[in-house]
Amino acid sequence: MSDLPKDMEEELLSRLPVTSLGEVRSTCKKWNTLTKGESLLKRHIAKKKQRKGIEVVMMLEYRVSLMSVDLLYPSIERIGNLDADGVEISKIFHCDGLFLCCITKDKDSSRLLVWNPYLAQTRWIELRNSFRRWDRYALGYDNEKKNHKVLRFVDDYDSDKHRICEFEMYSLNSNSWKVMDDFTLDWGISFTHRGLSLKGNTYWYAEGKIPLDSPRWISDLPDCLLSFDFTTERFGPPLPLPFHAFRNTVTLSSVREEQLAVLLQNMSAPYTVKIWITTKIEPNSVSWSNLFLAVDMEPLIGITFADIGGSFFVDEEKKVVVVLDKDTDKSWPPTRNIAYIIGNNGYFKQVDLGESRDIWCYPLVCSYVPSSVQLPVTSLGELRWTCKKWKTLTKGGSFLKRRIANKKQRKGIEVVMMLEYRVSLMSVDLLYPSIERIGNLDADEVEISKIFHCDGLFLCCITKDKDSSRLLVCNPYLAQTRWIEPRNSYHRWDRYALGYDNEKKNHKVLRFVDDYDSVKHRNCEFEMYSLNSNSWKVMDDFTLDWGISFTHRGLSLKGNTYWYAEGKIPLDSPRWISDLPDCLLSFDFTTERFGPPLPLPFHAFRNTVTLSSVREEQLAVLLQNMSAPYTVKIWITTKIEPNSVSWSNLFLAVDMEPLIGITFADIGGSFFVDEEKKVAVVLDKDTDKSWPPTRNIAYIIGNNGYFKQVDLGESRDIWCYPLVCSYVPSSVQLHH
Repeated sequence: MSDLPKDMEEELLSRLPVTSLGEVRSTCKKWNTLTKGESLLKRHIAKKKQRKGIEVVMMLEYRVSLMSVDLLYPSIERIGNLDADGVEISKIFHCDGLFLCCITKDKDSSRLLVWNPYLAQTRWIELRNSFRRWDRYALGYDNEKKNHKVLRFVDDYDSDKHRICEFEMYSLNSNSWKVMDDFTLDWGISFTHRGLSLKGNTYWYAEGKIPLDSPRWISDLPDCLLSFDFTTERFGPPLPLPFHAFRNTVTLSSVREEQLAVLLQNMSAPYTVKIWITTKIEPNSVSWSNLFLAVDMEPLIGITFADIGGSFFVDEEKKVVVVLDKDTDKSWPPTRNIAYIIGNNGYFKQVDLGESRDIWCYPLVCSYVPSSVQLPVTSLGELRWTCKKWKTLTKGGSFLKRRIANKKQRKGIEVVMMLEYRVSLMSVDLLYPSIERIGNLDADEVEISKIFHCDGLFLCCITKDKDSSRLLVCNPYLAQTRWIEPRNSYHRWDRYALGYDNEKKNHKVLRFVDDYDSVKHRNCEFEMYSLNSNSWKVMDDFTLDWGISFTHRGLSLKGNTYWYAEGKIPLDSPRWISDLPDCLLSFDFTTERFGPPLPLPFHAFRNTVTLSSVREEQLAVLLQNMSAPYTVKIWITTKIEPNSVSWSNLFLAVDMEPLIGITFADIGGSFFVDEEKKVAVVLDKDTDKSWPPTRNIAYIIGNNGYFKQVDLGESRDIWCYPLVCSYVPSSVQLHH
C-alpha cells in the first residue's frame, strides 16, 4: 500500500473503527503520522455521520467501549474497547473528545486519568494532597486559550457537622494544581450527579443546600441548572429548569455536542419520563424547547430508574430516547445491564447489555466525536516517544548539561521524596514555603519501601511481604530500569548500599546482614552485585566490628557509602546497655572494604541521628536529643573520604520542644539543608498531633525561632516514613 496516493490511503484508513487505529499506527511511521492528522480526522467524522448506527461510548462493569446503536432493528454492538492503560474505570466525564476517568482503588481513594482514545494518549494526574471517594469532578476548557482543565471539589458536612470544603483546578498545559479558596457555593450538587460538559463548560442539576439546623425530613428544596465556566473559573448564576424535581430522578445528556437534554422521572406512579432539549445554552443563560418526549413507565417496566443510573441519549429524528439502567424490575440484586428504548405512542424495546456483576456500577453512556486534541507533553519520557530524533537528543550529554545548568538557575530546590511508597521529583520553595510535585519518577508502577541514591541512579527496595523483597535500579532521567535478581533470596532485614568503583565507574550494590537471631545464632552475609557483569559475588572474608541499625539507610557520596554506627552489643551483656561507642562508618566501593571508624562531632547513644548530602560534595549529619528540649543540631563536613573526615562548626541548633514538643522518629528524620538560607527541612509525621499519625509533614527550621510546616499529604501507613534525597540527572546507562 506504500505506493497508493495519500488521498486513497486516507479513504481506506477512515473506514476503520477508531479502536483499530492504535494497531495501524504501530505498523509504520507514515501511517502513524497520517492517522494523527486533521485530514483523516475530518474523514472519520464524516464517515461517522453517514453510518446508519449511532456511535456512542458506554461504560459497562468498569470497562469503556465504543458502541454502535441500531434503533431500526434494535441492537447495540461493541465496536471495540477504548483501553485506558488496562484499568477499571468507575466514572467517565467527556469533553471535546477527551475523557476524564476516575479509577477507584479502594473505599477511601481514587486516581485520575485523562485520555484521548483517538490519539491513544493518556495522562495520569497526580494528586496535590489526595483524592477522595466522594470528590466531584468536571472536565472542560478555557475558550480563549483552549487549555483543558479539571475541576475537583467537595463541599459537604461530615457526621460531626464539620464542613469539608475543597476546590482546586488542574491545568493540562501546566501539569499543576491550584487551590481555589475564595469559593462560596450556595447550591448542593449530589455525588450521584456527574454533570455534563458542553462547549468547554460543565452543567449540573443542583438543589438548595439543607441548613444544618433543619429537621431530618425536608419537604421541599429549590432546584436549578448550575454551570461552571472554565474560562472565568467561576460558577454561573442558577439557571431555570422546565420543571421542579425535588426527590425525583434527573439526568443530563448532550445533543449533537451543541445542546443539552434533561430527563426527569417522577418517583411515584405512573413513573412518567419527560425529556426537554435546550434551544440555547451558555453558562449565564438557557432557553428550553417544548417537551420533547413524555412516556409513562409503569405499564412498561413498573419502576423508576435509579438516581445513580438513568444515563441516556436521544435521537431527535426518530424521537426516541435510550436510557441505560439495570433490570431491577426483574430481581434484586439486578443481574443484567439493560438499554431501554422508549418513544411516543407506547414504543418500547429493551437491549441486553450483559451481566451485572456489581450492583453499584451502573452503566453510563455519552456522545463521542474523535478529536486531535493533544495531551501536552510534561516529561522527557513522553517526549522521547514523539520521534527518534528527540529520543536521541534528550539522552545526550549536551542536553543533560543544559538541564543541570537550568536546574541551578531555578528558584526552587529540586529533591526526590518518597511518600506512601511512591517516589516523586519535588520543587521546594523556602521563600514562601511550599512543596509541589513536579512529576513521578515511575519505577515500573511498584510500591517502594526504601530508596538509595547515588550518581543519578536509585536503588529501590520493594517489600513484597514480611519476609522478602525485590530490588530495582532505575535511572529516571533515561527512563531505564533494571530488576536485580537475588543470588539466593533477599530478606526483609537486609541492609543495602549503592555506589561505584572510582577507577572503572562500575556501579555496584552491597547487600549485607550481620545480626543475631532470637536463639543467638549469628546471621552474617555480605555480597556484591555488579551492574556491568550483572552478577553477584560472595564476600566471606568480612569481620564487621560495628553495628549498623536497620533503621539507618546510609548515604552515598562520590561513589562511597556512609552510616552512623555503634559498637556491637556483646552476646553476654546485660539486657540494659548504658552506653556504646559510635562513629561514622564508610564503605569504599573501589577497594570493596569498610573503612576505619571516623569521628563524629558528638556522642549520640540512644538519640536520633540521620545523614544527608550537601551539593553532592559534603555530608551533613543531624542529631536530636531524645530528652527535652529535644534540641536538633546539624553539622556539615569540610572534607569527607572513606578514610578521613573533618567537620565545620555547628551549622544549626534548634530546640524543638516549644515548636512541636516531640522528637523525630529514629526511622524518620530524613532531611536536607539550604546553606544560603541556613535552614533545614526535616521530613516526619504529625505525631505531635495524634497517634496514629494522619499526615506526612515537612518541618522547616532555622535560627532565631524560624519554624514553618508544609503538609505533604495523607499518612496511610504509620511505618512508611517520608524520605528525601538530593537528585542530579545522570546519563549513566543501565546496561543489560
